[in-house]
Amino acid sequence: MSNELIIPGITNGNMLVCLSRAKTYGQYCKAVTDALAGRCPFCELDRVHNVVVIETSGLLVWHCNPPEKHTRLHFIIAPRKHILSTDEFTSDEMVAVWDCLTALKDTFKFTSCGILIRDGDATLSGGTIPHLHIHVMVPDGTGRVESPFYKGAVSERESLARAIIFEKMRQGATFGDLTPDEQVQVQGRLT
Repeated sequence: MSNELIIPGITNGNMLVCLSRAKTYGQYCKAVTDALAGRCPFCELDRVHNVVVIETSGLLVWHCNPPEKHTRLHFIIAPRKHILSTDEFTSDEMVAVWDCLTALKDTFKFTSCGILIRDGDATLSGGTIPHLHIHVMVPDGTGRVESPFYKGAVSERESLARAIIFEKMRQGATFGDLTPDEQVQVQGRLT
């Protein structure tokens, strides 16, 4: 089996890295469909899948779906305009982000959270979506909340191997067509 993700119609290496980080087959297929159509999933938010809780002229805030493990609440704050970096924000837009954070705290009654900003090159910030966004995670107290920038070389290799199998399936292979090792790699991720 090749150790390279090949998706007909997508040659941008950075996009392929982002696509390879999809956690589930469904997420992978949606991301590939969006990439092939030239759609950014944050610019054209799927409001059936993502419940928007705050909407301003410049920002959208929604429940992250799926949330990180061990969170009571997990939100995404993203600018409506397609930007990659906080360098592209005006001062007023940065203030609007903090206003949204305050509104989230007031509305959802939490006092502690973790904030992770996917700023700049998504391949370096561990992202799957090349669009500036901010994760706001409220722990539930049942375990460690992890949303790292880079999960390490082993995790990246595992994600790539899984994406290669997902692509094989997207091209028509069934679960039964996979080798036993491939089946193990995607077990529990076919939703």
